[in-house]
Order: sequence, then C-alpha cells, then structure tokens
Amino acid sequence: MKNLRLVFFILILSLITLSCSNNSEKSIENNNDGPYVEEDINSDSDSDQVNVITALGSNGWMPYVEEVDEGVVPNGAAFIILEKALEGTNTTLEVQPTIPWARLLELVKIQKIDVLAGIYYNSERAEIYEYSEPFAVDKVSLFVKKGNEFDFTQIEDLKGKTALVLAGGSYGDEFDAYKENMIIKNPLTKKEGFEMLLNGSGDFFISANNDVITYLVRNNLESEVITLDRPIAENNVYYVMSKDNPHIDLLPHINSRIIEMRDSGELDQILYDFLDSATN
Repeated sequence: MKNLRLVFFILILSLITLSCSNNSEKSIENNNDGPYVEEDINSDSDSDQVNVITALGSNGWMPYVEEVDEGVVPNGAAFIILEKALEGTNTTLEVQPTIPWARLLELVKIQKIDVLAGIYYNSERAEIYEYSEPFAVDKVSLFVKKGNEFDFTQIEDLKGKTALVLAGGSYGDEFDAYKENMIIKNPLTKKEGFEMLLNGSGDFFISANNDVITYLVRNNLESEVITLDRPIAENNVYYVMSKDNPHIDLLPHINSRIIEMRDSGELDQILYDFLDSATN
C-alpha cells in the first residue's frame, strides 16, 4: 500500500513539473515574439525619419542668394527652388551661414556642406562635382565706367585689357580659357570690384547681369556704370554636390522636380518675384 502511494505521489509530481516546463516554453516563445514586433516598429520609425541636407550659395548673387554679412544665414530664390525640389523626399533643407566663395567650393568638395546652390558649369568643376539640371539661365555681361566704353563683338576684343573678376569666379570655358590674354585682378566683393572700376584700376568688371543691375540700383551707381551691349555668355545655373556625397541619390528626384517647375513656369515666377522684391 505504501509503495502504491509512493508511485502515485511521484506521478503527480511529474505532471506538475511537466506543466511548469510547458508554461516556461510558452513564456520564452512569447518573449521571443516581443523583439520581432519591436524591430518592426523601429523599422517603420526609421522610414519616417527626416533627413537633413545643408546648402549655401555665393553671397549676394541675386536673385539666387541675397547679400548678407558673413556668418549670417541668407535667403534667396535658389533655396526656395531647392526646397520645392526636395518635396516628397522626407528631407529638410538647412541653409548655412555665409562664407567666402572659395571656402564654400572646398566645403562642398569635402562634404561639409551638401549642396552648392548656384554655380556655372566648367569642365574642371565637373570632375569634382555632380551637376543638377539647370534651374536658371544667367546672362553674363561686361560693365565699364561711363566714358570708358569699348567695342566688344568677340572674345579677342578683350586682349590686353585689365579684367576685374571676382575671386574664384568662373564665367564659362571660353572666357576662362582666354584669361591668359588679359590682365586679371581679383576683387573679393562686388563693392571692391566697382571701387576698382571707378578709380581706373580695371577696364571692365565681369559678372551676372541681373546680380550687378540689382547692386547698381541699390547703391545708386547706375548713372556711373555702363553695361556693354553684347553679353559675353549666357550660362546655365546649377546645383552641385560632391560626387561622393551620401545624399547624391536625391539628385534624380531634384532633377525631375526642376524639369516639372521649368515646364510649368514656376521657376521663372520664383526668380522674377525674388528679383522684383529686391529692387523695389
């Protein structure tokens, strides 16, 4: 009888142990489900994460970038257009404080700034930067002191003349290639450039037409400076990124949006509105 009771007791104990083991396995299975669910949530969260890209352009190149003191964050049509071009990419644009042009080129090259907002094409730059679709066309003109006009019908007419070219400025392959036939002086700003022009230190100042006209109107110099009739070039204006930039995959979307805005007339309207507000 005692043996029967012992067997019965052992049987009950075995059933209790088995039940606990099953419950423990279910608990482990449930715990294993947890991280997978959490992983999915995190994955969804990552897809909603907003990317940030930084941009800056040439200080005072109207209407693309307004002129501000160094270290101040500028406004400008180039940033308005770029922000619109980024719509649908879950990307936020952060415009950076103004720095000198040569430094800006270097920081974009080494990816400290993602996008240079507003630049002309030349073959040397194309080896370093990836270009967007053009978002504007810039007429480049020669500006002379009133009374010092000269005939300009071809690039050879500039031979031997003293050109005032903003430091780091490039105005297309034709002009850049012909620089060796001119005396080149590099003012750091438009203000310095026109001071040099008006005091006789240069024969002409070269720059984007709309940008200079805005500057002359704002500084009451339009009666002292003449624009030569023939533009030296009509250059497309682009965004560029370093070819190794981690955000380079945004460029196809940016290009597609630029084309859409160009076809709809939105690009021209943004540029006109910003230029009009700057001169009134």
